[in-house]
Amino acid sequence: MRKITLTLVFLASTLLADEHARRGPYLQDLRTDRVTVLWTTNDPADGEVAFGEGADLSRTVKEPTAGKHHRLVLEGLEAGKTYSYRISSDGEEGEVHSFGTMVPPGTPFTFVAYGDTRSDGDVHRRIAAAIRKEHPLFLIHTGDIVADGSVGKLWNEFFQEGGALLAESPIFPALGNHEHDAGEYFDTFELPGKERWYSFDCGDAHFVALDSNKVDLASRKQREFLSRDLEDHATSPWEIVYFHHPPFATTDSTLRELESMLVQATFVPPIEKNGVSLVFNGHDHNYQHSLVNGVHYVLTAGGGADLYDLGDAKKWTVARAKAHHFVRVEVSKEKVTVTAIDLDGKVIETFDLAPDR
Repeated sequence: MRKITLTLVFLASTLLADEHARRGPYLQDLRTDRVTVLWTTNDPADGEVAFGEGADLSRTVKEPTAGKHHRLVLEGLEAGKTYSYRISSDGEEGEVHSFGTMVPPGTPFTFVAYGDTRSDGDVHRRIAAAIRKEHPLFLIHTGDIVADGSVGKLWNEFFQEGGALLAESPIFPALGNHEHDAGEYFDTFELPGKERWYSFDCGDAHFVALDSNKVDLASRKQREFLSRDLEDHATSPWEIVYFHHPPFATTDSTLRELESMLVQATFVPPIEKNGVSLVFNGHDHNYQHSLVNGVHYVLTAGGGADLYDLGDAKKWTVARAKAHHFVRVEVSKEKVTVTAIDLDGKVIETFDLAPDR
C-alpha cells in the first residue's frame, strides 16, 4: 500500500512539475530592427529584459502585469548589429545572452537547418551544443520538433535541451506530422503571416516555410501563396524553401514514396518555375542531397529521432548518410555554401551554389 501511495505522489509531483516547468528564454520573430523574447516561470512574476548593443544592458522593457508566460519585444535595433540581453523575473536575473539582428542585403550571414529533433533528448542536446558553436544568426527547423505536439512536457524538454542555443539563435520552424497541428505549437512560436506557411528575408536570401501535412498540402490558399510569394521575390539572388515531407528521397517505404509523389505534384512545379535554388526537408531520419532539374533538395532529419535506413540510390541522389547531423549554410550574394556535419563533427558533404540570376 505504501508503495502505491509513493508512486501516486511521484506521479502527481511529476505532472505538477511538467505543468509549471520553466522554459526559455528563447527568441522569436527576428527582424532588422526588433526581436521578441519569451520565457515561462513556475509562478506569476514581473518580467523585465535589460538589453543593449554589445555588452551594454542600459535599456530595459517591462511587462505591465505579472504572469507565468512572458513576452517582451526589444525594439529600436539596427540591422546587422550584435546585442546582449538578460531577463529577470521578480528581480531574479538570468544569464546574459547575445544575438544578431537580420542583416541588410549585401551582408553575408550563416544559418543552420536541422530537423526531427524528437525522441532522443540526449542526441538533440548534443546537436544543439554543436550548432551553437557555429554561431548561426538563426535556425530553420524542418519539422517533427517533438514526438507529440499536444504534450506540454515534451515542449518543455525541447527547450531545456536546446537551452543556450535557442536563447541566442531564433528558430523558424515548419510544421511536421508529429506536431499534430496542436495549439501548443502556435502558442509557442511567433512566426510571420499565417504561421502555417510564411516567408521572411535576410540579407540576399528570401525564405519560404510551408506546411506539407496532408490537409494543408491540398490547400489552394497555400499553393497560391507559394506561387505569388516566389514571383514577388523573383529578383532575390536566393530563394530558399523548406517544409517537412521530402519530394525526393530514397526509402524502403511505399507509403513514404506516395507521400513524396503528392509533394512533387503540389510544391515542385512552382519551385522549379520560379528558380528556387535550395529546398530543405525532414521526415526521413537521415541526411540526403538530391539534385532535380537544377534544384538542390537537402533532407536534414538527423536531430534526435531514430535513424532510418537509406534504401536504394536514385538517379537524382548526390550524397547520403545514415547519421545524426545538422546543416550549416553560409550565404553571400555571390555564393551559398552548404555543409552537413555529423554528431562527431565530421563533414558529411559540402557543396557550393551560384545564383542563376
